[in-house]
Amino acid sequence: MLLREASVGVTSTKDVGRDTAIDVLRGLCLTSMTVGHIAISLGGGSAVNTMVHLPLFIDGAQGFVFLSGVSVALADTARRSRRQSTSTRNGWLLGRALFIYLLHVILTIGAIAVFRVVGFPSFVPERSLDMRLLTDVILFRELVGLMDVLALYVVFLVLTPLALLSRARAAQWAVAVTSMAVYLVSQWRPELSSLHAGEDEKVVWIVGAWQLLYFGGLLCGLNWWRFRAGLRSRVGRRFALGAGATVLLGILTLRATFALTEVLVAGTPEWRARLEDELLFDKAFLPPEQLLLVVPFGLSLYVGLSLLESRFSHLFDPFRRMGARSLRVYLMSCVAVMITATSVGQVGQIGKEVVILLATAAVLLLGLPRTRGKGRPWSI
Repeated sequence: MLLREASVGVTSTKDVGRDTAIDVLRGLCLTSMTVGHIAISLGGGSAVNTMVHLPLFIDGAQGFVFLSGVSVALADTARRSRRQSTSTRNGWLLGRALFIYLLHVILTIGAIAVFRVVGFPSFVPERSLDMRLLTDVILFRELVGLMDVLALYVVFLVLTPLALLSRARAAQWAVAVTSMAVYLVSQWRPELSSLHAGEDEKVVWIVGAWQLLYFGGLLCGLNWWRFRAGLRSRVGRRFALGAGATVLLGILTLRATFALTEVLVAGTPEWRARLEDELLFDKAFLPPEQLLLVVPFGLSLYVGLSLLESRFSHLFDPFRRMGARSLRVYLMSCVAVMITATSVGQVGQIGKEVVILLATAAVLLLGLPRTRGKGRPWSI
């Protein structure tokens, strides 16, 4: 979504190529995010959204942020292999950050302007179109829910040149330790890096927490071909798939337990309420418990896609193309959210499910690049 540059991670002459499994996985993450956002814009409570997000606590945004870091590193490696100077590469990153920032400002103000006409849903702040609004949007003090992820990427892109000052092993360890320290502080004092959205000023991002996924992906991207070789080895495949299957089985067991307790126990058990409200379901805070589930599941999904997408190329081609041009799909999903939010309360449950399916299909078809993603430049 953030970059559009060739990303051939080159550490040796054998490393020239494109890992299309990354594009496929990003396309799947985009699909998950699109379904979720459209469902929320219609008031939630969707069977389609439940099926797409069957593995509880795991969302496409988590994978997408991580893969954004991977793709930035691969793209920077490609430019470095063409002997571009550090200042040129940093200028490219900061220029992309400026472009994303301007898109964020236009999208936020445009959404508020639209909803002033059709009525404000709960995830949109009820504001007048004046200089104070413009100032708040520019400074990230005002965000529109479901359309706020670009603000997160702007912050990450601006900080990326600092993380890429040196590729020495010691420097990479320094970035890893710093990122982990910031994450731990964010869990202790989340208000220091929180972004809010909606009329109730709900916390939508703890930047200090989510940066761990991005910069973790960046470090993996700097060593991607060695990292991928390990995952695709026989031992690596078995470990990743086994860990992912274990996590998925545990999550589905927990989901079945939730359903059973609702049948057998009147009301919502206190332990479940705490689990949903304070622990694993708190997506904005990205707590450690969530990472323990997301990381092994994501690794197993990547390994599985790597095995399948080469054998069933045509089946995965639409997701590959979406992943290669993800910003276009994301902007289309924002337009869909603005349209579907106007029909809240006007359709029944079946109508809601139909709207979600049709709107998601429209987003993916209209956002799908006409040319195939394979061999195209990286685009985060």
